[in-house]
Amino acid sequence: DVALSDHPIMGLSGRQKKEDAKTLRGVKCTRLVPNMGAFGPHYSALKANLEPVAGPHGRAVEFSEDSRMGVYAMGPLHGDHAVSYALWVKTASPENQVLVNSGSIWGGGMKNFFNLHLNNGAPEIMISKSQKLVADANLSDGKWHHLAATMPKDGCKLSEVLVYVDGKPVKTKVSGLDRALHFDQAVRLGFGGFNYSHKAYDSLPVKSFMGAMDEISIWTRPLDAGEVAVLASRP
Repeated sequence: DVALSDHPIMGLSGRQKKEDAKTLRGVKCTRLVPNMGAFGPHYSALKANLEPVAGPHGRAVEFSEDSRMGVYAMGPLHGDHAVSYALWVKTASPENQVLVNSGSIWGGGMKNFFNLHLNNGAPEIMISKSQKLVADANLSDGKWHHLAATMPKDGCKLSEVLVYVDGKPVKTKVSGLDRALHFDQAVRLGFGGFNYSHKAYDSLPVKSFMGAMDEISIWTRPLDAGEVAVLASRP
């Protein structure tokens, strides 16, 4: 957690050397979370109104309706390349909530994204307004749970995406037409809300996340069952 002026985000249009704030969906963000992974410093996450809380692995963050956490740089979703999401989540809300939003910043076409939502406790992968994969699980019990979603190969169908809860695979069902996954490149990731995506995404029937998250991770490859089990383990 550092001041934006001390760790400027690469590629921000009009960025000044000592820029100390950016507005994200109407909320002024003055801080960011530096990315320490393989994608480089320009994948740091702007943030505002995130409260630190105890998590399964050290500190986590609590989201409210006014929280913002968005990654500016494009990717890592691109074409038909496999991606995987994993995170710890804790909520008691029965709402349909955004966990990870990969909606495009260019154009209002509501397709070719890979969103992770939590609908009345049930994990959902949404790829368009009318196509989603629903998992048979309930995570809205106010307890910490590990959630992972992984494409087993490049260009897999929606029905082939694997969902794990607390390190174990769960049954899933496609709602709408099944199809092979393909992603737009103009992706700027958001966590707990729509954040950088095109305003057209406001029409999705989801709300901001109300709860806590920890260890949010994204891969540009499949995760196998053993890797998910390790991620879902506690110290």
